[in-house]
Amino acid sequence: MKLKIAVGGFFFAFSSVLASAQDLTLSTEVEALYVAMEPEAKKKLEADTQALQGYCASNHIFAAEHDCACITGRFVEIRLTTDPNVSYHNAMDDLRFECPNPEGIIARNKRLCVDRLYNVEEKVRNEQCECEAIKQAEGRLYDMQVRGRWGRGQPDYAGECASGTTAPRPANWPKLDTRRAAQ
Repeated sequence: MKLKIAVGGFFFAFSSVLASAQDLTLSTEVEALYVAMEPEAKKKLEADTQALQGYCASNHIFAAEHDCACITGRFVEIRLTTDPNVSYHNAMDDLRFECPNPEGIIARNKRLCVDRLYNVEEKVRNEQCECEAIKQAEGRLYDMQVRGRWGRGQPDYAGECASGTTAPRPANWPKLDTRRAAQ
């Protein structure tokens, strides 16, 4: 079963077809729980899911670094399997480390770097910022997925990129595919 959630509009439907919707696939277990719900409980879940999607998407910095569709899907799973009363605010706070958006993290950090290095030659600026953005995204993913929190005292990515060196990293440090990230 697919959940349909309108990304940019007011319309929301769990089972109807939407032209401009994101699909969230539910496991068979979760689908059975949804089907068995009382109509009023379904309406509340639908309203809360729509509110979560809108809240997540409206925070541009959060949405750039996190996968709002992933957070929404996990929220529905939690509501149906674990905690039927969890608020979407608490779910967003708890799930932000489970649902990163590496491409968004890279794009945001590259934009910030380009703005910071506005007076540097374009070719040098683009190479430096691409390097910094990827290293920062790897660090952010490490913090999210391994440490489960935002880190402090990250390596000097700008210095590493400028010098071509890399400080030692933990063995489980994520490596991003730079060919995909550069697109």
